[in-house]
Amino acid sequence: MNGIAISKHCVRGGPSYCAEYQAVYDAFSTKPPTAVAFQQNLLVETLIAGGVWAAVDVFTVLATQTGGQPLNWKNIALNIPVLINAPTFVEYEGYTSAGTGSYIDFSWKPSDGVNYQLNNACYGGYIRALSTFSSSDYGCTDGTYYNLAYHDTGSRWVRAYCNGTNYTALTATAAAGLKVVDLVGTTIRYLKNGVEDGTGTRAITGRPTVNTFGLCYNNNGAPAAVTNRQLSLFLAGSAMSNALHLILNNAFKVYMDSNGKGV
Repeated sequence: MNGIAISKHCVRGGPSYCAEYQAVYDAFSTKPPTAVAFQQNLLVETLIAGGVWAAVDVFTVLATQTGGQPLNWKNIALNIPVLINAPTFVEYEGYTSAGTGSYIDFSWKPSDGVNYQLNNACYGGYIRALSTFSSSDYGCTDGTYYNLAYHDTGSRWVRAYCNGTNYTALTATAAAGLKVVDLVGTTIRYLKNGVEDGTGTRAITGRPTVNTFGLCYNNNGAPAAVTNRQLSLFLAGSAMSNALHLILNNAFKVYMDSNGKGV
């Protein structure tokens, strides 16, 4: 896949999976069917072999089997997501908000990032549908520093915040799929489906100290700008090269397409 050799420590054959996915599989209260588990394992293998896995702190797959609770696949013991007021789940698609107070708390603060650093960071997610009103898919602010991407009614990311007090205006085109904000130095890039689709600069002053929410952003403890889009993945980590963004995009697209849910 993508010319990437699958890591040799990932053992195939029978029900065996690579160690990183095996931990996820073991943690599922409801196990996926064998064919789905194979694709989930392949996703993790590909990200490991391609160098993406080492770059992320959080990789929370929401598009799982029914009963496969949200987990941070990078480290299942950390950043355990909490579903607030029952967001609506669709198998192999993900979650949508059931109303203003319905969202996901990813239990991850940008200020706690290991790979995610002040001037070297990325965050994003996979969106299966466009919005009909201005909103945010994920993010947070502690009242001083902001981490969020705010869409207009056409689902363009016109305001991208990353570790600062103000936003960078990005005139990106509307599309569903993988959307990532990537920061190196003071340059903020927006990538859509693995390809740069907007860039700008902004002073970088601090990482937010509150949890990141999904299906909205965390406005210092309260959900704000709740979206009607469907969220399939949330990730955060260090900035990545164009090549790594393409590996990430292609690997997750293969997984979504394997369940007939890709966009």
